[in-house]
Amino acid sequence: MTTVAAEEAPPLSALRARVRAATLRPQIDAENEILADLNPQEAPLAAAEARAARWVQAARADKRSRPFIEQMLEQFPLD
Repeated sequence: MTTVAAEEAPPLSALRARVRAATLRPQIDAENEILADLNPQEAPLAAAEARAARWVQAARADKRSRPFIEQMLEQFPLD
């Protein structure tokens, strides 16, 4: 069974070839390529960060006897 994430990821041989090619390049070139690869992910990452910040604010603002995080862990226990 194949997942969507696995179908979108490049094959390991392609990733290994990129690593070998990048071994002796100038660091600034490698950094710029990595940053360019991350650009499409900026919006989802910013949305996740904003959502997490709202959760933290809600947890800190909760003045009930049991903190929000305890209620959340009770509802969604970690096994």
